[in-house]
Amino acid sequence: LHVAGHAASGTRPFTVFFSGRVDQLKGLDTIKGVFSILSGEASASITFVFAGEASPTVARDLLSFKSSTLDIALLGAVSQPVVFGNLMMSDVFFFPSWTENCPMSILEAMALGIPIVASNVGGIPELIQHNRNGLLCRRDQPQEFVEQIVRLHNEPELRRRLVENGRDVVAHRFGFPVLTQMWLDIVQGAEQSSRRDD
Repeated sequence: LHVAGHAASGTRPFTVFFSGRVDQLKGLDTIKGVFSILSGEASASITFVFAGEASPTVARDLLSFKSSTLDIALLGAVSQPVVFGNLMMSDVFFFPSWTENCPMSILEAMALGIPIVASNVGGIPELIQHNRNGLLCRRDQPQEFVEQIVRLHNEPELRRRLVENGRDVVAHRFGFPVLTQMWLDIVQGAEQSSRRDD
């Protein structure tokens, strides 16, 4: 693998975000495979952030892959505003699920302008056309996920194209109410959090 010079904003590490319960159905074995490859081969810093429940055993297993070039943060179960906040600060939305219907989280990532690397299972190919508005991989091939994540790290023009086309998909296939409701949820969640802190 060749990971080019730092491609993320400013000096922060290139960040890959995952949301959902961290278990077998959500692609745990694929995640471990991705980490195994990156911890041994990456030549630039990549950070994976997970928002969702993980058992103590799973958490321990995932954190064992941390290296000088691979950082892993497990946030646990967090509120939707925290999920959105972390998603908006990420460079890639990582969705290696082994079984899905029509995941709303993929539409949310598109609407927020975050490039997506996802498994080609269930209804996901109905939402993502490979190389047009996202990148698809076979669910049991972690090498493919690594290759696509590295592509996004190295190719800013690819990221720009996927983001632009992803927003078009949300706007034209699902309508602006999707974006409107999503932003309302973020604002309302932030207001509720603020009131609790007062």
